[in-house]
Amino acid sequence: MSVHGGPDKAVYAYPFEHYDYWRRKLPDMDLPWGMFGENLTTVGLLEDEINIGDRL
Repeated sequence: MSVHGGPDKAVYAYPFEHYDYWRRKLPDMDLPWGMFGENLTTVGLLEDEINIGDRL
């Protein structure tokens, strides 16, 4: 991950749970993991349950 900044590198995590929404909206489109540009696809880690600075 050499292109995301200095010592505190950024990563883009996207919840697996949101893929179902997009599969309903885009039924004819293949949606492989990483489709939305995320570095990590998480399970059980939703936006309303975590905060900037949380350590996992």
